[in-house]
Parts: sequence; structure tokens; C-alpha cells
Amino acid sequence: MICATCGTANDPGTKFCENCGARLAAACSNCGSPLKDNTRFCGECGTPAAPGPATVGPAAMRTGEWEAGLEELNRVMERNLDPVDWGQAAGSAYSIQVFLGEPDEAIWGRLETFRALPPDDPGHLALLDAESWQLLVAGEFKQAYETYMTLARNSALNAPDSLLMAAHCAIWLHDKVAAREALDLLTANGQHGPVLDLGQRAARAGLLGLDGRTAEALPEYREVLRAFRERNLPLDEAVTAIDVLAVFGNEDPEGRKQAERAREIFESLGGKGLLGMLRGFGGDLTLEAVETDREAERSSVPAA
Repeated sequence: MICATCGTANDPGTKFCENCGARLAAACSNCGSPLKDNTRFCGECGTPAAPGPATVGPAAMRTGEWEAGLEELNRVMERNLDPVDWGQAAGSAYSIQVFLGEPDEAIWGRLETFRALPPDDPGHLALLDAESWQLLVAGEFKQAYETYMTLARNSALNAPDSLLMAAHCAIWLHDKVAAREALDLLTANGQHGPVLDLGQRAARAGLLGLDGRTAEALPEYREVLRAFRERNLPLDEAVTAIDVLAVFGNEDPEGRKQAERAREIFESLGGKGLLGMLRGFGGDLTLEAVETDREAERSSVPAA
């Protein structure tokens, strides 16, 4: 649970913030909006308020609790679930496995059977959600963009996060038109929440950077990255750090710094799949340059 006063992420069920002592209000696992007592669905985005197959996975993905989230999802999938609940749990489980570099092809094979369902069927949507992360981690950013956009068109619930991820993919591709399309659709969607609003700010910073207005983009990026870090949302921070790498490039110290930060996050979470994506993105060259920068800094310090 994220404290609305100081932004600290607290353990689920905590009544008072462990950092500042403020009373905690439950928050939506999807958009971060506060939830009133006894609320069944978020008033901003419609996400179910109670933990379940539709919420356990996305929350664990966002907070970086991948191993614990995967264990919980595996327990959920062992129950006698209807196809909708199984698909939601399996889609999230497979996505986390992709992050970790350990995808279960048996789960993927069963998810693939949902492809024949109507585009707005929950099973088909669960397949597209997992497939979008699969494509992104494989470095197939154009296909990932198209899948996220399809997911957004067919699901009002998935639209905000899907459009944000589509914008990230477009920025990584340096495709201003596609990034603007995703951001415009997200704005028109009208949903708001602390996390969604930060994501929109990051997308706008990316457009500024792609337009050559890097002096305006950089302070906005720094504020968004700091906010994600303070809220303990490592996946959002790492994806936004890769935005900075894409916009500023390997030769810019800020791009190298954020590539290093993304690597630190993925390594700390055991994200072998995401580390592979970063390397394919040019992260290895960037990180070698980071070490060169550090050596230069050390050599410039006068000996005592």
C-alpha cells in the first residue's frame, strides 16, 4: 500500500505508514488512486479492489515482488478456476516468468488457445497482455507497440497501462507519431491516478526529447524517476530510465547513467530476461561507457 502522504510503499494490510506514521488508505493496484472502505472496484479505472487473479499479478509486476507474486499466482492456478480467472492468473505468471528469463512454455501453449476467442474476450486479452511483454523483452518493440495498442482498443480496463507501454515502445523506436498517438489516446481516456499521471509525464518528456528539446525533457525525467523511486515502483523507474537512454543516447552521460540504473534494478530483481533486452538495446556499450566515466572521475581526484 502506497502512502499518500510520503509515497512510501508499505506491506499489504498495513494500517499506518512505516515511514511517516500516516493512516493508510487502500490504493488501486492499477492506477494508484485511493480506494474508499468497502469499495469493490476502483472509481478511476474499474480495477477490482480485492486481491485476486486480476490484481495479484499486475501489483507484483509493478512493485518488483516477482518471485513472491509468481508463487502466489502458481497457487492460484492450482485451484479449480473458471477460464477467465485462470487466464488472468496465467497471463501475469507468464509475464513475470519472461521478466525472469524462465518462461513456462506449457502455460504459453494453453494461453495460445485463447487466440481463437473474440478480441474483447478476457482470455484473449490475457493472451495479448502476456504476448506484449514477451515481444518487448525480446526487443521486438514495433510488434510490442502494435500489441499494446490492440489491447488498449479492446479493453477499457487495460487501456491506461497498455497505452503507456505503447508510448514507451514508440519512444524507444524514436517514432514521434506513434508516441503522440498513444499519449493522445491516453489523455482522451480520461483516467487519472498518481502512477498513471507520472507515466503520462514521462511520455511527454519523451516527446520533448525526440523533438530536440532535451533541456526541457531532462528535469521532467528526473522528477518522474525520483517519484517512481520514492514510491518503490522499480519496473516503472527502469522502463522510464530506458526512455532516457533512448532519447539521450549512449554518448550522453545522462543516457549512460540511466542505463546503469536500469541494469541495477533488473539485476536486483533477478530479471534476466529484461537484462537481455537492455543488452540488445545497446546497454552493454552504454555500461562500458559508464565504467569509463567512473575511471575518469577517479583519475581526476588528486591523491591525498
